[in-house]
Amino acid sequence: MDGELKRYSGIDLTKFICSFFVIMGHVPPFGVHNSSNIYTMLNFGLTQYICRLAVPFFFICNGYFLFRKIDFANPDSNKIKSRILKIIKLYIIWSAIYFPLSLTELIKHEKGFIHRVLVYIRDFLFMGSYVHLWYINGLIIALFIIAICLKLNLRPKAILLVSLFLYLIGLLDDSYYGLMNRIPLLSKVFEVYNKYFVTTRNGVFIAFFFVSLGMFISVKKPQITHKQSAVLFFISMLLMLIETFFLKYYSIARGFDNCIFLVPSVFFFFNLSSSIELYDSEKCSRLGTMSRLIYYGHLWVSIVILQLFDYLPEGLIATPLRFLMVVAITIMISLVVMKLSDMQRFKWLKKMY
Repeated sequence: MDGELKRYSGIDLTKFICSFFVIMGHVPPFGVHNSSNIYTMLNFGLTQYICRLAVPFFFICNGYFLFRKIDFANPDSNKIKSRILKIIKLYIIWSAIYFPLSLTELIKHEKGFIHRVLVYIRDFLFMGSYVHLWYINGLIIALFIIAICLKLNLRPKAILLVSLFLYLIGLLDDSYYGLMNRIPLLSKVFEVYNKYFVTTRNGVFIAFFFVSLGMFISVKKPQITHKQSAVLFFISMLLMLIETFFLKYYSIARGFDNCIFLVPSVFFFFNLSSSIELYDSEKCSRLGTMSRLIYYGHLWVSIVILQLFDYLPEGLIATPLRFLMVVAITIMISLVVMKLSDMQRFKWLKKMY
């Protein structure tokens, strides 16, 4: 019982921390700067390096906590179906919440309203109905693929290897784009792919791997001590730092969403968080719940505050004020939603998380 308490508490606390990483990825914590300076470098280091741990960590958690309940000798597909349906409902709710913002883009689209409608349908099905909701969309697709793999009697190790292969392919169109683009046949294939699907940051090439990794961890239960996890996490992050700045210096990356050394980094990050000793499980569980609301809701807050900044002195844009305001207001809204959802009258609010 103590071990379970430790595991859930540590992971819930880490989820809460990661939710702020997600905000940093969308709202530069040191403000927006037009020239190259120390703050621009700090923004890059946080948003394109440290913050990249967040979304893969969430994917691993989903894979771990779902599949630890599955008997792989005789997998119960109903549990996976039930989880997928629950996430689909969540996706529809948040897509509806962000639809007013999507509608604004639909109206303004230069290629015409009908074209944008078709683009929105494509995004909704394959990429995410709004920029950060790709995470929920990716989770649905990843679980669907894993369900098919289990139906085909593939074992967790085989599923992980297939997903790793797809992850490496996905890197060629993201962080290693510059290398792939030098190979004519490959660049042509990705050119056709990007014409229809824009990016490999989706359920097939990214989410599938990290959810599968979480599933694999739940099966194998690697025995790694707290100290070992900390040391290996530090080494992996150091290698990831070198990789990130190598990709930036040589202008190889198209984006920095994922890279090679992110894999061991987030693996040991998960193991480290699961070994943290915390005993107030109820408070930590609330933090874990709040992390979801912060993730889903922060962009609405960010956009409203950005509009407010149009009426404030221009110099404030180059300060951390917007970031701090987004964090504070998003936390307050999340707390209100959670508090209201505990009441019978507003229990329906639980569907938001």
